Amino acid sequence: MDLIVTTLISFAVFALVIGGMAIGVIAGRQPIKGSCGGVNGKGCELCIEFCPKDSISMSEELNLKGYFVATFVATSHNGTECNGCGMCAVMCPEVAIEVEKS
Repeated sequence: MDLIVTTLISFAVFALVIGGMAIGVIAGRQPIKGSCGGVNGKGCELCIEFCPKDSISMSEELNLKGYFVATFVATSHNGTECNGCGMCAVMCPEVAIEVEKS
């Protein structure tokens, strides 16, 4: 019984922390700049798939490890701009994307 209670409390605290972080990101949305870290990026394209604004595309140049990496475009093909939601950074398995306020 104690294990279940501890697990539920841990889950609730974790959910509150994630919720607080999400609110912070939403409140401070700014366009992002930079790339997926160049050397760390492995061209998995998860950031492209999950970007709600289609503001990311694959570069035409290889990084030092031989992968095409993601680059951010000022205005996407559908005319929308990055809103700084940070979904790309959350989805990156290499933790290679940093969202910076510009």
